[in-house]
Amino acid sequence: MAQLHAMFRTLIPFDLSLDDVMTRASALLCASSLPAQYATLVSGYLAPDGHVMIANAGHPPPLVITAGEHLQVRATGVPIGLFCESQFTSTELKLDAGETLLLFTDGLTEASNPAGDEYAARLGQVARTAAHLPIAELVSAVIADQADFRSGSANADDVTVLAIRRC
Repeated sequence: MAQLHAMFRTLIPFDLSLDDVMTRASALLCASSLPAQYATLVSGYLAPDGHVMIANAGHPPPLVITAGEHLQVRATGVPIGLFCESQFTSTELKLDAGETLLLFTDGLTEASNPAGDEYAARLGQVARTAAHLPIAELVSAVIADQADFRSGSANADDVTVLAIRRC
């Protein structure tokens, strides 16, 4: 992760498109690491007017949440560093006032309950139901619901949730 962080910090000042940043970072990671060392990630640019460019390298799809519905932002590429010649494309969307972009790690969605069901199927409904809450409470509601879903079993992976709301 430190290596990826350094790559992105180095590439961003060159004013490259998001697609080019992702493609170059992937090539660098592939060339400088072992074959099994790759990463899934979501990277993006967010403009003050609500325009968002997102590139998703094999990560769980972020959600755009409005009151009453949600939209998944699908992956636009393979995990970064997996193949040295990978090309990435980005998805453009616009967040309107009050809409939220919810990003999370696979530790959230792949958590299972005692019956072996994964949390992913439940996330959209929970996010829609909590969409009216202040942003910190939305994140807390998702994490608390996932804990309830697991019924006391431990998370098998780290859980990170990030929410961005346009005011």
